[in-house]
Amino acid sequence: MGKLWIFLMCLAILGLYPSADSEALDDHPAMQNLFPEIPRVDLVAITPMWPTTTGPNVLALDNTAPGGIASDGKYLYVSDTNNNRVLIFDLNNLTDQAKAVKVIGQNDMYSRIPSDDIYGLYHPRGIATDGKWLFIADNGNLRLVAYNLTTLEAHVVPVPCGQIEDLAFDGNWLYTTATCAGTGRSLVIYTNILEFLNGETEFLENITLITEGGCSAIQVEAPVGLSVDDKYLYVTDRGNSRVLIWDKQHIADNTPADYVIGYTDFECKDKVEDSAGSFEGVYGVASNGKYIFVDDGRGRILVFNRSKLSNGMLADYVIGRKDFNDVSLRQVATKSELAVPRGLFADDKYLYVADKNFYNPSVLLFNLSKLENGMEADYMLSIFWPRNPKYDIDIADGKLFVAGQEYIGVFEINEIENYQYPSLYIGGPFGGGLGGVGVSSDGQHLCIIAKDGTIGIYNEIPDEPRDPDITIKEIGKYGIIAGGAVSGIACRDGKLAAVSSSPTDSKVLVWKSMPTEDNQEPDVCLTKAAGVSITEPYNVFIYNDTLFVAEHIGSRVLIYHNISQLTDNSEPDLIIDKIGGAIHDIFYDGNYLFISAGSGIHIYRELPESNREADEVITYVNISTANITANYKLDPWGIYFDGNYLWVMTGCSEHYSFLIRIPTKYAEALPPPDKLMKDDFKEYIENGTFPDFLKPFEGILHPLTLDLNGDGEINVLDLVSLVNIVIRGEWVMEADVNGDGELNALDIADLINILLKG
Repeated sequence: MGKLWIFLMCLAILGLYPSADSEALDDHPAMQNLFPEIPRVDLVAITPMWPTTTGPNVLALDNTAPGGIASDGKYLYVSDTNNNRVLIFDLNNLTDQAKAVKVIGQNDMYSRIPSDDIYGLYHPRGIATDGKWLFIADNGNLRLVAYNLTTLEAHVVPVPCGQIEDLAFDGNWLYTTATCAGTGRSLVIYTNILEFLNGETEFLENITLITEGGCSAIQVEAPVGLSVDDKYLYVTDRGNSRVLIWDKQHIADNTPADYVIGYTDFECKDKVEDSAGSFEGVYGVASNGKYIFVDDGRGRILVFNRSKLSNGMLADYVIGRKDFNDVSLRQVATKSELAVPRGLFADDKYLYVADKNFYNPSVLLFNLSKLENGMEADYMLSIFWPRNPKYDIDIADGKLFVAGQEYIGVFEINEIENYQYPSLYIGGPFGGGLGGVGVSSDGQHLCIIAKDGTIGIYNEIPDEPRDPDITIKEIGKYGIIAGGAVSGIACRDGKLAAVSSSPTDSKVLVWKSMPTEDNQEPDVCLTKAAGVSITEPYNVFIYNDTLFVAEHIGSRVLIYHNISQLTDNSEPDLIIDKIGGAIHDIFYDGNYLFISAGSGIHIYRELPESNREADEVITYVNISTANITANYKLDPWGIYFDGNYLWVMTGCSEHYSFLIRIPTKYAEALPPPDKLMKDDFKEYIENGTFPDFLKPFEGILHPLTLDLNGDGEINVLDLVSLVNIVIRGEWVMEADVNGDGELNALDIADLINILLKG
């Protein structure tokens, strides 16, 4: 028996026999997946609604897509993209905040569950109607759906190009801007769509009018929006900032356009310089036969008289700004000022505009009988709520910090409940200091980075809004920290790292010890890795003496093992490029490495020694209530792992932003909630009573108060405050008088003019 025991032990040592110890090792959490294939979310914060629910007056519009609005003269149809539905409003009973009378794509007004059922929708975009048929580009399901508005029967139309951006229908032909496999975006026109729907033919006939790439009368860079009237077809070329126009009588395969707006020629050599006829990344277009309406990519709608149609023509009116000279940007929409118009539709009575900004996505109706520069909308549909972008998170000293662009929000980690908002806001419109798109803390310092690249360092974690103790923007021989779509920061283990994600000035900056003075120059500036430029690094992370860089473009993770020896020319010790989708954030706790990307959250059970794929990937999460079960695709940005729970800040590409908590298989999870939304928000949806939890966001909704010293008046004391703000180089959103995103002498001059005019 003794010899047999010795023999078995030898086998176990050689790995040929599973000993009791090896079985225990296999059961150890570090050797297994941390999460089930589709883990369940047990806590959702910074939203008044559970992600599977919405309300009849709440719009969540995709702010990257054109189209999504149409009317048949009796009803208004709105493609409520991120709520996975189409809302129908009665035009005869319109008021501000009017409620929809019907919904398509959901079983009720409060659900937003994506579905590929024939009567369901997933991320619908362009829509078009003639009052008999309603066509919906069901983009998430890669299909075209036609609804018979008499019977409400749905038909899936088998079009060859299913990823459709926008639609237009003239009662005969159906026009689509769509991505076709292998050929890119095209303008595809279905010429017998009614015969097909009525069962008179089994085959769809189509015309392909343009090709993607280049700039000519038949070549475009990015066709997105379109419209038709009785005579012409209009297509926006976003890549070339122009609108192409065809006489419908001449349309056939590859017919060149007859007119162009934005340029005087079709080869994009002679751009219109006048602000009454130039565009910047144009999305939407509409025509009612008398006027042509074009969003110019700067928050304005230019109105052209169709009777004057010619190449490079100038607009007669502008909507969304007081005059043609105002090309400054806005973050939120009001009845007289637009922010992000993406969907346009026009008939004889109204211009309908879907303004798809983050903060108060809305549908505005402008009465065309009152047409004039800067006209005010008659109606504004939607309820304001904070669907604001949120980028980065960190946890330290029992607090969770959220970078929400205009602010840094602070939670007490042990007190977070479902639907909760931060108990403290630092910076931005909430009083003093910077906002932030990146946040990091070592338990003593709080470090933030604003969208313009400015770094703020608090030498102790603030318990009220105030300016940072140290501000860094000018960085000596390296110039300035140029901001971008996102900029990241890390302060840990006595070191500081930050990135500029500007596409034209990307860099990784490292301070080997915590800065102690304003504009302290970094010790290291990294711009290349493996001979390739580092492009749009979205975030950084520090663990002991190791630096991690999340590179968005190129989807690379750069790992440097010795920060203390780092130089401008140092190469990464390891590059991981086995991750699909653009990378957003990195977290490492000494055991597990987490990487968030467009493809999900990639988890390594230990720090990789070679370029390899992750051990575990979370792509979908289950966000369910006691009555609803739904799996949602993740769009993860900021991430943090506390050993039991993975905290994730989701983005805005498919759903509205929120903070979620995902328990591991070994952690205790909260039960699914019974309540689908905060009680006071439900009351707000139903009767407009403004809830207390939204009060801090009123500063975002009306940021330009100009009452900078808070005395309730706009006077010379505010001018003094503005001068001091400009001298100190601060960013205070309320002080941006001209709305250009900068604070300088131009704002001072504008405020002087305002005071002189009384």
